[in-house]
Amino acid sequence: MTRSAARLSLAAALTACALAACGPGRAELIVDMRTDLVPDIEFDAVRVRLDGGVERLHEVDASLEYVGGQRLASFEELELGPHRVELDVMREGVIVVSRPVLVDVRGPTAVTVVITRDCVAATCPGPGDPASATACLGGACVDEACSVENPSACPEPACASAADCPTRDACAVARCEAGACLYADGALCGPTEYCHPEDGCLSRVPPSSDCAYDPPTGAVFHVATDGDDDAGDGSRDRPWASITHAVLSVPDASTVLVGPGLYEGVIDPSRRFDEGIVVRSEVPYRAALRNSGAVIRVFGLSGVTFEGFDISQEPDSPIASVVHITSGVRGVPLRIVLRNNILHDAFTGALLRCNDDANTVRIEGNLFYNSSSQLAHIADGPDLVVERNVFFQNLGAAGRATDTSDSMVLSEDNGFGAMQHTIRGNVFMHWEGRPTGSFIEVRRPTGVTVENNLVLGTSPVPMRAPFSVRGASDVVFRNNTLVGEFPGEAFGFYVDDAGRGLGGDGLSFFNNIWSSPGGAMTRLGVIAPEHVSSPRIGSNLYYNGGVTVPEDPAQALNPSDDASAVLADPMLGAVSSSPLPTWDGTRFADGSTTICEVFESAVRRSGLPAADGPAVGAADPSESPPDDVLGRARSTDTIGAAEP
Repeated sequence: MTRSAARLSLAAALTACALAACGPGRAELIVDMRTDLVPDIEFDAVRVRLDGGVERLHEVDASLEYVGGQRLASFEELELGPHRVELDVMREGVIVVSRPVLVDVRGPTAVTVVITRDCVAATCPGPGDPASATACLGGACVDEACSVENPSACPEPACASAADCPTRDACAVARCEAGACLYADGALCGPTEYCHPEDGCLSRVPPSSDCAYDPPTGAVFHVATDGDDDAGDGSRDRPWASITHAVLSVPDASTVLVGPGLYEGVIDPSRRFDEGIVVRSEVPYRAALRNSGAVIRVFGLSGVTFEGFDISQEPDSPIASVVHITSGVRGVPLRIVLRNNILHDAFTGALLRCNDDANTVRIEGNLFYNSSSQLAHIADGPDLVVERNVFFQNLGAAGRATDTSDSMVLSEDNGFGAMQHTIRGNVFMHWEGRPTGSFIEVRRPTGVTVENNLVLGTSPVPMRAPFSVRGASDVVFRNNTLVGEFPGEAFGFYVDDAGRGLGGDGLSFFNNIWSSPGGAMTRLGVIAPEHVSSPRIGSNLYYNGGVTVPEDPAQALNPSDDASAVLADPMLGAVSSSPLPTWDGTRFADGSTTICEVFESAVRRSGLPAADGPAVGAADPSESPPDDVLGRARSTDTIGAAEP
């Protein structure tokens, strides 16, 4: 805020206090905010808290410019002296970023709180910061007394004018406010778009409601950290203490709401529900499930949906997968659903393992990251669907070894047979793993469809290929988008017989985008002729950054074998996965507030082809799924995971 603006704000406070007839020893405090977060997109409300008690809620008006400053709240008849104001910038009830400020009220007072987007993922104080630097401004940790009106409490400003601010996307206009760089919308985007300073013009189409909770059905029961399994009855006033006890106690067709807090120990009830129950974190991701070993173990359990939890393993865990779903009895439908959960940090096994006829399982809308083994190991059993999830590794940043296995493995382990597996509409990004690994590896099963997935090459770590087929048959790879750089043996796929003369029949690649904007594609696939029988390929788009798309005559499939090949730039968005959306217990590092937002932001940023681009109208509709990665009907026969 400029000095003149500050004087006007203070003058307004004086006038307001006079009109309100503030009593002796009391005054009014006015709170304003400046931020370059996009209203109604990145935040929809701001909660203003005074001294940890009194609250005011400001609902966002998308027509207002918050970079220039907006009035959030006023507190009348306030006692003179020091006060602490905290702003919680929120999206759908979840805090995106908070900023505290100390104010010395000696009379009518106005304070302007500046919140910059580079503070969304910041933790203060950081390493080397003084203990008093508990607020954030311009990505740096500062004293809580730092404000526009109290610059002496602030560090050396990052800018004196807009010219000092780093350049961002062309749609964004830099402004220097209170020594920090903010970025305003330069009015260069279309009528249905908004300007994101890093990612440019993005669609204003709101995220879908797939992550929104449906209203509880049936009888509702409660679990809380201060509950009691013996004395409780599952009511809100007398909750139970454990999820296992709740599942064993509730009637069929019920909902179990689990309150915020930490829940330790394995969840392993054995019970079958005909209609099914829902076990749900009452506040998304705020019920944290932890254990040394398996956290959720499904054996003898059916008809249960686990939804909205933060699920992780303790570092000293024995060998075990974090979530282990198994039947053990062939042909018994499990009807297990994992939906909208954060599964992270497996230290000894996979984050998710499904085996021993783990059938009728749905893995929907979850976030998987950081496993010393696979992120997901899917083995045996029919009718298993993995869709709308986000998978990545960020082990190096966590100080852990990065020589892990594959992101997802589909295999036949125990002779039950893996059939009717569908890997649909997921986002894979930031590979970290062994050089012989893949984002998706299909080992020996039959009947696997991989469709509508967005795969982002944003890591320099080499891999074998993004997609591997080893001794498997009847595998369909269609309408996927692979974009970025994938250093390794092959840019697209790797196929062999697993050294056992297995598989190779019924392999097809249709309507996929393989795009290397940097021109680093050296070979599309590794697929020896003796390892496959009559593979099919058609209507794919190939782009190598303006460099000739490579051919390898030693392989059974090349771009030249595609009679309907499109050789052109698909005109996708920026290829980016930074910052990776890790979870700190209160928010995602990329600023998202839900997994749906993480998912859809990645797709809209990197996976949408241009409406007038070469991918549109070039797909073979007979080989396409009915909808795209965002669940929209395929109306334009577009190659790749997404419609324009």
